[in-house]
Parts: sequence; C-alpha cells; structure tokens
Amino acid sequence: MKKAFAFLLIAVTGLQLNVLSQNNNDAEQEIKTLIKKVDDHGFYISMDMRYAMVKPTGVKNDAFHIGGRLAWIANHYLAIGMAGHGIIGSSFHNDVLMKKSMLTGGYGGFIVEPIIFPKEIIHISVPILIGGGGAILTDSQHHHTQDPDNYIMDDQDNFFILEPGVEAELNVFKHFRFAAGVHYRFTNGIDLLGVKKNALDGFSAGVSLKFGIF
Repeated sequence: MKKAFAFLLIAVTGLQLNVLSQNNNDAEQEIKTLIKKVDDHGFYISMDMRYAMVKPTGVKNDAFHIGGRLAWIANHYLAIGMAGHGIIGSSFHNDVLMKKSMLTGGYGGFIVEPIIFPKEIIHISVPILIGGGGAILTDSQHHHTQDPDNYIMDDQDNFFILEPGVEAELNVFKHFRFAAGVHYRFTNGIDLLGVKKNALDGFSAGVSLKFGIF
C-alpha cells in the first residue's frame, strides 16, 4: 500500500512538473500573426503622373492622370492611406449628341500598399486602391473656356473602382523615392450619353515622386 501511494505521489509530481515546463515553453513561444507589432513608423506623400487610355466609344482614346497619395508606413513593409486621381481625356465624336465631347472625371479612396524588400535600392510595391469617383461628359469646344456661363456639361455619373498596380521603386535619397509602374482600373461601369459602359476600365502607366520617412 505504501509502495502504491509512493508511486502515485511520484507520478502526480512528475505530471505537475511536466505541465509547468509546458506552460513555460508556451509562454516563450511568440504567437504568430499576420501583422507583427509595429516598431517603426513612417509616412509618405506622393505626386503621381500617368498616361492612360479610356474607351468612350469602344475605341482607345488618350487620357492623362494626375493625383497623389498620403500614407502611413508600418515597419517599412506596409503602407496604408488615401489616394486620389483626376482623369482628363481627349475629344471624341459623340454619335448620340452629334458633336465633339470630352470625358473627364476623378476618383479616390482607401489604399493598401505592400512593399517588398523596402531597404534595397530598387524594390517593388503593390498599391491597391478601393474607392469611388465621378465621370463628367462635357462639350469639347467649350471645355477649356474660362467663362462659367459657356461651360457645358452634358451628362455625369458615379462609379465604384478597384485599381491594383505594381511599381518599381528607387531609393534616391533617404527621404525621396522615385517609382514607375502600371495600374489597371476596374469599375462597375458608367452611364453617360453616347459613352460605353466600360469606358474608364483600362491600364495606366506612369511615375510617382514620393517624399517622406520610409
């Protein structure tokens, strides 16, 4: 009986020691998460300039993008912020309105930008914009007029946009980066007189000048 009691005592003591050892090991192991604790903070502001194409009649039409971004950078590897762009197209013949028209507009929204090997001189970033915007159809003849009374807007509509991109970045100085890349606009379509629904869908390519603490 005494031998059985002693054996039981030894077994319980060993079990307790094993549990304590396991708890210590678990405490030492770091819980793995998608985003680690942010130890380094940064930010950047950019000016973006791109050449693009729109398709108001189904035929490619030259367009120009200009805009910018403002983002917070976590641990050098992820930027989160806001972005906005304006779109200026060239004139085209509108078969419904029977005159020259111009498609313009703008969009903006939330941006998430993973950065791959950010400490290398040349590295990659993958900006993804999710947001919305508005498209305007104007009379091409009076589009550049300075007189508001002669400014003719024929139609307008709003749209949702998803725009992923990929950029190659060059660390020029400590607080300045030069980026060149391509982007693609996915929209839910626009409803304008004489304009194709997917007129704003398409590629754009250009450069960005980024200033900040990276």
